[in-house]
Amino acid sequence: MCGWEPALRPQDVDVIDGELGRVDRQRQAQAAQPTHQEKMTWLAMLSHIARERGYRPGWPGANFKEKFGSYPPRGITVMPITPSAEVLTVGERGRA
Repeated sequence: MCGWEPALRPQDVDVIDGELGRVDRQRQAQAAQPTHQEKMTWLAMLSHIARERGYRPGWPGANFKEKFGSYPPRGITVMPITPSAEVLTVGERGRA
């Protein structure tokens, strides 16, 4: 054998706008991991809802765990901020 290989014909590639991300072995897109700042912003918004509605002190932490899979770090304090529409939908579920 001399090593000669036929040249491959160029093929068109479809391109669409979007975000690149990780894909698992089953070719399913994995959700982007939230940053520490995003988590603290959520906690601040949940704290605002709890304070405004008179919910128990553990309500923000319980809802934080439901969203992120773990409780917020112990001893952390956040200043409550006005919640976004997305966080308000969590608050509509009621007391924990």
